Amino acid sequence: MAHVLDARGKGCPKPAVEALKIFNELKPGEELVLYTDEEKCLDIIKGFIATLGMGSLEYRRKDGYLEIILKSGGAQPKKELKPDDFKC
Repeated sequence: MAHVLDARGKGCPKPAVEALKIFNELKPGEELVLYTDEEKCLDIIKGFIATLGMGSLEYRRKDGYLEIILKSGGAQPKKELKPDDFKC
């Protein structure tokens, strides 16, 4: 079962920060589905997936928002990220 975070209407970087908190709690193979209307969050989330090196990302543009699917790979993070690491 996927975890769902509907962050539409929340300003950047709030959706990315909330997604990171949930993503860090996922077990290997679990998914987080994030809904956001903040385009910049996609770049931030791509960056934290690359920095952490512990998951994968897919996204779809919907009618006025993004559906971002994050899948945990279960590896140990390469680096610890904090909310202050997110810039919009």
